Amino acid sequence: MEKTICSDAGLSTLDEQIAKLYAETKTELKDRPDERNDLIRDQRNWLNMLRTLPKASPCAVKPECLRDNYELRIRELGHKLKLARASAPTASGPSKDAVMERLSEQLAQLKELARKAQNVEISEIFKTDKPEVCEFIWQNLQQASVPEPTVHASTRQQKLELYQQLREMAFHNQQLFFAQGNIVEDSQIYRNNFAYMWDQQEPFFEFGGIRKDSANLMFSEPTTNTGYKRIILATILFDLDDKYFSLEKRKLGMDGLLWISPNGERAYSFEYWEDNLLDQPQNTIEGPTEFSGLITLDTDVMFWEVRKSTSYDNWLLVGAVQDHQDGQELSCSFKFNVNNAW
Repeated sequence: MEKTICSDAGLSTLDEQIAKLYAETKTELKDRPDERNDLIRDQRNWLNMLRTLPKASPCAVKPECLRDNYELRIRELGHKLKLARASAPTASGPSKDAVMERLSEQLAQLKELARKAQNVEISEIFKTDKPEVCEFIWQNLQQASVPEPTVHASTRQQKLELYQQLREMAFHNQQLFFAQGNIVEDSQIYRNNFAYMWDQQEPFFEFGGIRKDSANLMFSEPTTNTGYKRIILATILFDLDDKYFSLEKRKLGMDGLLWISPNGERAYSFEYWEDNLLDQPQNTIEGPTEFSGLITLDTDVMFWEVRKSTSYDNWLLVGAVQDHQDGQELSCSFKFNVNNAW
């Protein structure tokens, strides 16, 4: 194989690229011996495959075969290097400016879709007596903006400090909740959930999987005369190729738990979907989406995502929307057609 590579300038360049990526990835994993050994084993198996397969005429003696396999391996090692950096204990998430820029870009695309919308069908989910709430959202969508977070946490230390803030507010809400005579449906499940969420040693609210480079955004909503802390926590994870992102929005409840509404309020990029969710039960997790974000109209922080619809070109879900007259929350659904929208 070495003779084939040395006699071809293009292959020699590719060989140097692979050596560089492999060395950088090993260095990145120097404090993670199991992962480093997996990388070494994988590289050896790849080289052995080139030298021995196919038996009649191994790839190692065919320049074109080597070129195809080298180009594929460069992409694989590039992904492994990015993942190694993203999963390091010291990995940091995107900056506040980067997050706000990405959310603003997504909102601009949403507004463009809405401007071109035709045959709009507006409805609300789980509540049917206040249709004017969702109509207000649609009519004022062009005035919506990206909410400014009260706290942005991207480093490990910042996430720990944010967790401590949330934990104090969770205990405050819990104490007030039971002092007012409220009860939970299943006290044992509630206690287990509360302990799991707030008694962990190193809870950094990562999006999931092994990556540590997400960013957490906390939004403090105006307090009410009830005395409860009204907090929204959003977690955002950029794709390794930096094209799209995954997003999750949670709310600190009156009982002190962080919860996601029945409609999900989470959006997965294609990369995250394929890497983490593709093998999970399809009836429990929604598929990937390219358009999603956070918006505000006045004070509420709302999650939104655009999907394909079976009966329309686009389906926009906005939630949770709060009805300021009675304090209840709902999700708004907007189905519409747009020519050449995607």
